[in-house]
Parts: sequence; structure tokens; C-alpha cells
Amino acid sequence: MGGDRSIVSYIRKQIDNGYTRGEIVSHLVRSGHEREAVERAFETAVRPKTQFLRRLIEFLSLVALAVIIFAIGFSSNAPFGSVLTGFLPSILSLLFLISVVETDRHVEYMWAMPAVFSAAFLVLGLVQAPPFGRMEIGKLTFLNVIISYIFLIIISYPDSYRKIEHSEPKQEEKKIEHHVHSIEDKCKAINFVIGRVYRSSNGGTTSLRDDIRIGSELYNEFDRAVKEGTKDQMRESLNKIGGRLFQLQKTEKEVFGERARHLKNLARDDSGHSRIVDVLAKNDNDPVMSYYADALEAYSEIKKNIEFM
Repeated sequence: MGGDRSIVSYIRKQIDNGYTRGEIVSHLVRSGHEREAVERAFETAVRPKTQFLRRLIEFLSLVALAVIIFAIGFSSNAPFGSVLTGFLPSILSLLFLISVVETDRHVEYMWAMPAVFSAAFLVLGLVQAPPFGRMEIGKLTFLNVIISYIFLIIISYPDSYRKIEHSEPKQEEKKIEHHVHSIEDKCKAINFVIGRVYRSSNGGTTSLRDDIRIGSELYNEFDRAVKEGTKDQMRESLNKIGGRLFQLQKTEKEVFGERARHLKNLARDDSGHSRIVDVLAKNDNDPVMSYYADALEAYSEIKKNIEFM
């Protein structure tokens, strides 16, 4: 319990410092806290602020509707009871919306009920049911729909504060994302070269190529770790990508073993003592060494940025 209170206190301080929900939650999750517990703590942290804002807006909405009704009543010289009846859909919609927000029940009907109340009002007017038959039912229905949905948008605003968008990552995350795109592009280019150099006509096999390819599943795993994982998980998934890159510095014999003896038509050491990256560079027209250097540089930059998170 004490731990939860300290997390709530920490979250409030970070909100005051200008951090977004996404930044705060991501940092706490990477620090080892359970995401579900952090989300609960965040709701607790912002609840007093959202409750005050919500109730203030509800009160002002009631006052605004009352002002509208009284203003129209005075300007039209119509009986107050008739004016009140004419805005019955708006009154019912506003009361329903307030009850939904306060109790958190029937939320799924929030956007439908103003239309339902206005439609019922229109039907009663069209069938000349007293006292609705004597009203300008079409104009009043349209006015009630507009007023009801304006209040719906206004009253639902505090909930949008509660669910602050997660889309503003910290600077380190933006840098990591940039470098991940870079390393992915370079590794894809290297994979194409691997396919061309170690093709079947040169003695290569699918399993041999798969042993040195940098698969997309590694990027996907790292992407999940950046968004939801801890620092350790990020390091672990990044090291898998790095392991594949560094493997290209090994010799064919070290990686392929006896399979290297079957390779042919390539500029390489026949005994398999050539580094794989050198074989790729010598036997393809693409700037392999440039791809490889850029990929290693991106890997190093990502590793440094993880430590600053």
C-alpha cells in the first residue's frame, strides 16, 4: 500500500513538471512496475483534479441551460411551462449525461440518448399530443439536438484529460525510433545481399542463409520492448540484433562449419577463413561495408540512448 502511495505521489509530481501520461507510465514500467498497477495509480493521481473539473463543468452546463430557457421564455412571452416543455429533450439529455458521468454506468448510451429524447419529442409533436401539438416542433427538435450534443461534448471533456494521449514519447524514445528505422533499413539491404551472394547456384542453402540473416522478428521484439518492456528487456532484445550483426565479422568456417566447403563461384578463401561480411562485400555490387557500418553505428546509438532513459 505504501508503495502505491509513493507511485501516486511520484506521478503527481511528474504531471506538475509537464510530463505526459505516456512518458510517466513508460518510465515506471521500465523501472520494473507492473503496467496495470501503474495505470491504476495514474487514475488515482489525477482523480481529484478531474472530479473538480467534471463537477464544475456539470454545474456550468446546468446554469447555461437554465439561462437559455429563461432567455427564450422572456423574449417570446410564452408561458414558462410551455418553454420548459419545449426544451424537455435537452433537460432530460443533460440530466442523463450527468448521471452517466457520475456513476460510470450506461456509458454506451451517452451518444444515442439525446437523439432518442429528441426523436420522441418530435413524434409527440407530429401526433399532436398535448401540449406538444401547439409547438413549432421541427425547429424545437433541431434546437434540442444541437444543444444536447454541445453539452455532451462539453461534459465528456474531463474524461479526455483523464486519458491523456500516449503519443508523446520522451526525446530518448524519439531518437531510438529514428535509429531503429535506420538499422532496420540497413539490415534489410544486407539480407538482400546475403540472398544474392549465398544463393543456391553458389552452393548456399536456405538454412545457411537463415543462419546469418537478421530477421524482422528481432525488430518486432525490440519495438515491443521499447513500448512496453523494462530497460533489461530492451537491452536483451537489442543484443539479439547486435549478435546477428557481429556474427558477420566471423569467418564462414566459424558460422557455417562444414557447409562452407560446398560454396563455389565466390571471391573468398576456399578453406572458409574469410569473414562473412568481406565475402558479401567482394561478391556484390551494393555498398555492403557502408550498410554494415551504418547498422553498427545505429546499434551503438540505440544502446547509449537506452541508458539515458
